[in-house]
Order: sequence, then structure tokens, then C-alpha cells
Amino acid sequence: MNFEKQKLTIITLAVVLIGEVLAITGIALVYFNQQFFNERINIIETYIGASTAFFGSFFSILAVLLLFQFVKYREKQKEVQQTRQIYQKLKKEYEHNFSVLTELGVEIANGSGELAKLLKENQKIRELFLLSIFKLDFPIFDAYFDQLDWQQLGEELEDGEEYLESMEQTNQLRALCQAIATKAIDSEENLKPLLQLITQKISLLKGNQTETESSAVFIETVGEYAYLTETPSGEMIQE
Repeated sequence: MNFEKQKLTIITLAVVLIGEVLAITGIALVYFNQQFFNERINIIETYIGASTAFFGSFFSILAVLLLFQFVKYREKQKEVQQTRQIYQKLKKEYEHNFSVLTELGVEIANGSGELAKLLKENQKIRELFLLSIFKLDFPIFDAYFDQLDWQQLGEELEDGEEYLESMEQTNQLRALCQAIATKAIDSEENLKPLLQLITQKISLLKGNQTETESSAVFIETVGEYAYLTETPSGEMIQE
């Protein structure tokens, strides 16, 4: 938006300068060719009249441009607000899926190397495992994730880009879990490395989440420190 304001200011100044140059040039041409007119021309009155007509037209155009910029700004703000709302829903959905995947990681760890065999041979264990998988929920991710402007979110929100990688990881884990649920991978030999991969990715996801939360706490702490060390006049307290 600042760039748009700068561009509009430059255009305004350029038009004013060009208009003044044209007005003065036109009046000079008239003045040096007075013999073609039947009466003497008052240069001052002519200049004022020409300038008034020019600026009247110019400011009418400028008012239209400003109105257009205002409407464009309002639409942009509305779009940003909608993006924020979608992001908050997406973040809430991610937090739910993160909790489910954390519990799933514990189940896999407790099952150790026997889980692959149990998933293949024990229907009850398989059903309990699938119930955990089916708790994963991705409607907001599927509908909006690819549509979000993550660069804009990074500018508007402190944690926008930081959650991007974690959200993508949860989607990758969903695909791995679906391979078990749909029996795309069903042999004990293949289930073992798949479960190990899921465990590794969940550990990585937890590490990213811890890093994101630590970063958020740091930013909040810095903000509070800046607020507390600021005097009522807005100056920083000298240490």
C-alpha cells in the first residue's frame, strides 16, 4: 500500500509540473504573438484563468483516482481479513491433527516392532489403530491451503510462515497413514519401515512445533520488554 501511495504522489507531482509548463508555454506563445489578436491580452489574468481551468480538471481526475485507490484499499483489507480468518481455522485444524498424531506416535512407540505383525494378524488392534487415524481431519487444509498467499501471511502474521512446514508435514503423515488404512501397504515386511517412517516424521513434527512455540514466546517477550522500557513520551528508558 505504501508503494501505491508513493506512485500516486509521483504521478500527481509530474502532472502538476507538466501542466504548469504547458500553461506557461501556451501563455508565452500568445504573448509573443499578440499581433494576431484584436486586443491586448492581460498575461496575469490569462495565466490565472488557464491555471484555474487546468487545476480544476486535474483535481477532478485526482479525486476519481483517490476514490479508486480507496476502494482498492478497502477490497485489499477485506481480502486480508478473510485470509486471516481462514488461517486461524487452518491453524486450529492443524493443532487438532498435531494432537492426534502425537497420540498416534505414542501408540506406535508402545507397539514397538510387534505392531506391524499385530496390524496384519489382529483385527481388533488394527481397528483401534484405524480409529486413531480416522481422527485426523483436513477439510480446511484441502479447501484453502493452496489458495493462501503465504508470503502475505508472513508479512501480516508473526507465525504465518512458521506453520507452513508443519502443516505440510501433517498432510504427508496423513498420506502415510492412509496407506495403512486402505491396505495399499499391507505386508508385515513393508509395514515395519512404514511405521518407522511415520514415527520419524512425527518426531520431526514435534521438534518443529517446539521451535515454533519457542519463537512465539521469544517474540512475545521482546514485545513486552519493549513496552515496559518505553516511557509515556514514547522514548526508551536509558539504562
